[in-house]
Amino acid sequence: MFITSVSIPPVTPKLKQKNRLIIFGLRGKIALLTLICVALILSATGFYQIYKYEYQLLQNSRAEVRQVAKVATQSLDWLDLKPEKNHQLQLLLNQLSAHTLISYVKLLSHEGAVLAQAGKQNRNSRDYTFLLIEPFTLQQQPAGFLHLELNKLYFNDKMKQYKRQIINDHSFMGALIALCVIVTISLVVFKPLKRISNSLVVDFNETDIPVTKSILEDNELSLIAKRCLELRRDQKKTQQELNHEIKCSDSQLGELQKQLVNRFHELQQVKKELNDISQTDSLTTLYNRKYFDAFLENEVNGAMREKRQAHIVVIEIDHFKNINQAYGSKSGNIIIAQIARVLRSRVPNQFKIFRTSGKKFTLVCFDNTREELLVLAHYLRDAVASNPMATENDQLQVTVCMGASSYPNSFNTESAEDLFQCAEVALHYSKEHSINRLTHFSLIMDHLKKSFPADRALNA
Repeated sequence: MFITSVSIPPVTPKLKQKNRLIIFGLRGKIALLTLICVALILSATGFYQIYKYEYQLLQNSRAEVRQVAKVATQSLDWLDLKPEKNHQLQLLLNQLSAHTLISYVKLLSHEGAVLAQAGKQNRNSRDYTFLLIEPFTLQQQPAGFLHLELNKLYFNDKMKQYKRQIINDHSFMGALIALCVIVTISLVVFKPLKRISNSLVVDFNETDIPVTKSILEDNELSLIAKRCLELRRDQKKTQQELNHEIKCSDSQLGELQKQLVNRFHELQQVKKELNDISQTDSLTTLYNRKYFDAFLENEVNGAMREKRQAHIVVIEIDHFKNINQAYGSKSGNIIIAQIARVLRSRVPNQFKIFRTSGKKFTLVCFDNTREELLVLAHYLRDAVASNPMATENDQLQVTVCMGASSYPNSFNTESAEDLFQCAEVALHYSKEHSINRLTHFSLIMDHLKKSFPADRALNA
């Protein structure tokens, strides 16, 4: 118990006052517990004494009343119960009811008839604890019963006096016992604890080494206090080393976290660049064919499932093979890059443009009408034709052919791949008929319907 108390942290004058409050609080708790225990013990003994006194008082009262009843029945044996002598019987009962322990007397015949009565009957006349019945004889012959009720008021007064005496005695005894217990605990427990607490008042110099002010010499308390000071000094040193290690670790963790964040940003940037490289064409910086296939499968098919408008335009450079043969592949690459810049600079942001092969570009858009698409396609075709393309040594006039398809349509295109193939067919139609031409697949279907009417097809 002493060791637990000594393990209190080093106290300054302010903390010393706090420790005293803690000790006082503990003393108060023990005092309260002692008072409760003493009160319970004294209450139990008091209830037992009261019960024992009540039982003894009742037995003594019944014995005394029984003696009085025997004397009264002997007196009744000498009396004659003739009507003219009833006053003698009533006088005897009045004398009995005047007794301190008797409150009511009643004389009954064998038939249950009341021969005489005296005194005040109790409210609960069936309480047999306070009732005595004695048979009586007249001229040596059984004549009836004598009912006597004990005086409850006398009994209750006696019990109140005894209870008051018990309470007074036990209160004084309890207070005395509690005081003795508290004083004993204070001398045996709290005084040594206070001595140890006072001996542990320490100061810390600049090097944080504790120096004792007053330590008890050559006794158990002194040894406990000195040992606690040594443990506290070791604890202080260990805590300082631990704090230094934690500070160094925090600094290292901060640096590592910064490096990790920078590395993460670098990896994100590399990932973005790799993603762009995998999705874009290196010559034109437009989206490549791989990305176009994925876009066609996911976005265009999704729009068609949602019954949204979708349009595809395939663009091909006219006579590009002749240009490569006449001016070289390097000039051909320069022309492809310039056409890509012309298209990208004139296509709205919501449109997607891809380089799907060496000399082909593909334009995809959603939620526009077919007329809006055709206007944009004519605008792009004229823009390419009106901008001379510079090569290494010369400038060339380059044109493009276009084929377009739209969804929804009258020929019930089922997939994005079918819609793209329709645009390819329209492109081939443009190339076969002229250069610098735009053809929509629906115009081809209308032309075929006019060329092959339904009735002609049926007759065939």
